[in-house]
Amino acid sequence: PRFGLAAVKKLCASLAKGKLSLSEATDKIETIKHPAVRSSARQVIPAFANYLRRKPIEGLEAFDGFRITYPIGPRPGGGTLAIPIVPTFIGVRDEQLVPIFMIPWATLSLDDFQKILMSSILKDALLSHQQFIGCNGEIVAFPNIENERVRYERSWDILSYAKMDREDLNKQFSVFGRALTSIIEELDKEE
Repeated sequence: PRFGLAAVKKLCASLAKGKLSLSEATDKIETIKHPAVRSSARQVIPAFANYLRRKPIEGLEAFDGFRITYPIGPRPGGGTLAIPIVPTFIGVRDEQLVPIFMIPWATLSLDDFQKILMSSILKDALLSHQQFIGCNGEIVAFPNIENERVRYERSWDILSYAKMDREDLNKQFSVFGRALTSIIEELDKEE
């Protein structure tokens, strides 16, 4: 998207943590300044509330601000290139910690390879973290129903798609690193 949807994810996390009721979250939607973000929130919040009813989870405030970085290779020009791993919220379901990653985009065009890559990174980076060993995480998206302004839930467990081991991931990061270096070299030539 051309605009950030952090406000939508923040409202959803507040719902999961019990900080806001659905009616309070609905009222807060109207305080969002960006019209496209506000429109997205109007569609996502009810769908997320249905998700919470269907798959109850208790969001934990203790993990607010939880963030790790995951190194993926050398940074062009020196240093290490790393990606941030930031769950939308972390909760408890069936006495297990469950990091939830929410994608509030109106369209979700991830193919299976992208889901496998994303899930494998999350497994290697987060589910191997001491606090999350033996846990699973979930990726939850809320794309539009075709030609309507209604969202539906689409979710998957991280472990159901995490099929790459560290060696496979390193190969992918190497390809990405070479492509990034090549793009930077081309841009430098154009100047």
